Formats: sequence, structure tokens, C-alpha cells
Amino acid sequence: MSEYTPEQLSEYISKIFNAVLSTKNISSTYIVLIAFASLFVDAYDQAGISFAISSYTNYFSYVSSWLQSFGLSSIAIGAAVGSAIGGWLTDRIGRRSMFLVNMTLFTVAALLAGISTNIFEFSAFRIALGFAVGADTATGFAYIFEYLERNQRLKWSNYWQLAWYPMYLATIGFLIVPYFLITGSLTDPFLWRVVMFVGAGLGLILLILRSRMPESIMWEAYRGRIGTAKRLLMEKYGIIVDVPDVDQVVRRPARSLRSLFKVYRSEKWKVLLFAIIGAQAINLSFYSYGYFFPYLITILGFKGSIAKIEADSVVYAAGVVGGFLSGALTLKIGTKRLWEIGAWGMAGSVTLDALTYTFHLPLDIFVAGTTLYIFFESLCVSNLITTINASYSVEERGTATGWYYFWAKIASIVGLAGGLTYLNAVRLSTMIFYVVILSVAALIGLLVEDATKITPPELQAVRAK
Repeated sequence: MSEYTPEQLSEYISKIFNAVLSTKNISSTYIVLIAFASLFVDAYDQAGISFAISSYTNYFSYVSSWLQSFGLSSIAIGAAVGSAIGGWLTDRIGRRSMFLVNMTLFTVAALLAGISTNIFEFSAFRIALGFAVGADTATGFAYIFEYLERNQRLKWSNYWQLAWYPMYLATIGFLIVPYFLITGSLTDPFLWRVVMFVGAGLGLILLILRSRMPESIMWEAYRGRIGTAKRLLMEKYGIIVDVPDVDQVVRRPARSLRSLFKVYRSEKWKVLLFAIIGAQAINLSFYSYGYFFPYLITILGFKGSIAKIEADSVVYAAGVVGGFLSGALTLKIGTKRLWEIGAWGMAGSVTLDALTYTFHLPLDIFVAGTTLYIFFESLCVSNLITTINASYSVEERGTATGWYYFWAKIASIVGLAGGLTYLNAVRLSTMIFYVVILSVAALIGLLVEDATKITPPELQAVRAK
């Protein structure tokens, strides 16, 4: 096989990048659903566990509330580490390899968590499960941004909440309601184990489906595997690109830990600042407030179990509507405006609930406020990760996405670990704090470029290193 010059390879790589970004993928829906698998299983797990909190605390009643909280938040600890390390590994060993590793780990960890005999085993396996979820989120977003046409990837990235709240509703309809009808209780000490076992089954199904997914075409081309990328373009897009059938090593992804921090370079500071502040604001408020909604309305005395399930369904249905509008409106009004609408809407919704919670107004108003909060959260949260992926190139997209999710999970750890304490002990001041940080995040968003107006980094000059 003859050697090609760096200039020639750069030209061939650019042709493949342009082909991907200018051609609508004929299997986009299927690919997106499988790539977003971690969001499905993460949403399922969170929905299931949020309904099984009483079951969980009843079973582990012999340990301190601190250890119980640690067990609940342990998945977020694993996700924080997994997102940073897993995102970095995604750029090192490839998207497809990480897909398979992540879902294998999730399946095994969920099964082991389900048969745990003590809180320490449960927490350890939940950390491993969280690592898989965090790593897979970074992998999934990097993959769809390298597999879809330029506008497709922006639109589908902002649809990711549709992988979240529908799974909440599905969990209620296919697991929580049947379990309640069979046992007559949502406090049964066995419910949390059922949640884990079903999660392991979902992970196994997704692992089987993923085994048929190809590697990212753009990642293959970036490394110099021109022939492989050309073949995948023909198979998955039905197009032929005029490049040679050559797989010639151009770049060996950096494997030192220094490359893990390379994304923190000066020209990206606004994108990183926006993502970090936005992630902290949304996740801190959600995981110490929105996440505990089923539990809160229970201890506040909301009308019984059936009414509680109905209220939860209404709240999460609002998330479905918000997620759908987020993707549908992305190319029409842009990610920047969507973020502003959502962030200010969340701040207003929390204000409504703060007044209800503090002055003991009817709980129906509290449900309405939380419904609006979930709607606006679902409308805007996708824009954070879409902007990150639109700003970084193939070389470091997984790492950048991983760091975004790392900061998001740090906030969720704080929220989960002390959520009920914050709400029960300080109430109004906690709610005011949420309003302030959400407002600050909205203002920071004004400084960030709209993702729909960012020129894809892959379309810039490609240089062999």
C-alpha cells in the first residue's frame, strides 16, 4: 500500500467530514435511540428509585439516614467519575468500544445491586452502575454528533429529554402501577430490588442491540482510517465518496492524563463557563427539589397513593412536552433563546412553589408549580450539552461532554445528599437560592453563542498531526 502525504490525507478526511455533515442519515432515528440508551436506563432508574424511596428506607431502616442518603446519591458519585473518565476514554479507544463496555458494566452492576445484602454492597454497585451511565452519556452525545447531518445532530441532541420523561411515564405505567395493584403498597421492602432487576434486563436488551452498531465514521476518518470510513458511508448513507481505500495511521489519540484536561483551553472558556453554571443551577435545583417531588407530596399529605401517581404522571408529562418542543424549535429559534425561556421559566416556577410551600397554600398549586418547573427544565437543559458538542471537534468531543456531565453530577450529588434536609429545614431561603442561581444561569446564557450559528469544527481545515 502506497503512503499518502499528510496534505492528501487531510483532503480525504475533509471530504468524509463534509459527506457526513451534508447528508441526512437514513437510519437516524434508530441510531439516536440506541445511542441515547444511557438516558433511557438512567431515567428509568431515577424514576423507579424515586418511587421506591420508602421501600428502600424501610429495608435499610437499621442504618443511619446519612448512610441511606449516601446509598441514594452513590449513583451520582459514580456518574461524575464515569463521565469525566469515560468521556476521555471515548476519545481514546472509540465510541463503539465504550458503548459495549458501558452497557455491560451497567447490566452487571444493576443485577448485583438488586441482590445486595447490606447498604455498603448496594452503594458500591450503584457507584459502578453510575460510572457506566456517566461514561455512556458522554459517548452517546459524541456519537450522534458524528453520525448525523449538521442540522439533524442539533435537532436530535435537543430531543434528548424525550428519552427521559417518557421513560418516567413508562416506569409508572408498566412497573409502579402494576406493583401497587398487586401488592397494595409502594412501601414494600422488596420494591427497590424489583427496580434494580428490571434495570438489569433493560441493560441486557440494549447491549444486544448495540452489538450491531458501527464505529463513528468521523472518528474513523479522523484517525486516518479512510477506507473504513468510506465503506461505512456506503453502508449507512448509501453514498460513495471519492477517496482511496486506505487505512493509514494519521493520529494516535493521546493517552496521557494531560489530554484529559486539554478541553480547558482559553478559547473555549465561555462555552465551559456557560455549561458549568447552567449544569450546577439546573441539577442542584432538580436533585434537591424536582427529584423528590413524589416523596414531598407524600409527606405533605397529598390525597393518597392513586392521586399521588396521577400528579406524578401530570408533572412528567409536562417534561415530555418540553422535550418535544426543545427539539422541534431548535432550528427555528435557536438554542440561546430556548435556554433563556427555560431558565427564566424555571426561576418563576420555583418562586410559585416557594410561596406555596412556605405559606401552606393548597397542594394543587405546588403540583402546578412543579409541573411548570419540569416543563421549562425539559425545554432548556438540552441546550447546554448541544452547545458543548457543537463547539468541540472529533478529537475531544467525548472529553468535553464528559466534563460537562461531571459538573452536572457534582451538583446532583449535593442535591441528593441533602435535598430533604434543605427543603424541610430552611424552606424559603432554599427556594430563593434556587431562584437566584437559575437567574444567574439565564444571564450567563446571554454571553454564549447560539449553537445553530456555530460553524462545525470538523468543517475547518483538518491537519494531520
